[in-house]
Amino acid sequence: MKDPYLNRLRQLRRSHGLTQDDLASLLGAGGRSYISMLESGDRIPHVRDAFLLTMLFGVSFEELFPNLYLTIKGHFQSNLSLLIKSSLEDGGESDPVRISFLRSALTDSQIDSVISQEDIWK
Repeated sequence: MKDPYLNRLRQLRRSHGLTQDDLASLLGAGGRSYISMLESGDRIPHVRDAFLLTMLFGVSFEELFPNLYLTIKGHFQSNLSLLIKSSLEDGGESDPVRISFLRSALTDSQIDSVISQEDIWK
């Protein structure tokens, strides 16, 4: 399995002629060691830093941190699937707005594994 923290940060930084110190200054980080750890995949970015980096380079979170994005998305889909299944087993039909919202969120996240589409729309 690929390292979930690998990313395109080093490639984008270099292609724009920036140093690790430049990024550290832009993020308000203490030094380039944080940037080095991000680039090598040894560290997950803070949410604020990930947001600032996507703004700086004009790319989406998914493009900048593709493996981390897929890992987070997979956990979200799995948890959402379990919540829907649990809600339906507990008589969730009595709260159709909630179930409809959860089903929409699951469909929007394009799940294709944890539970089947037939189970979602029972």
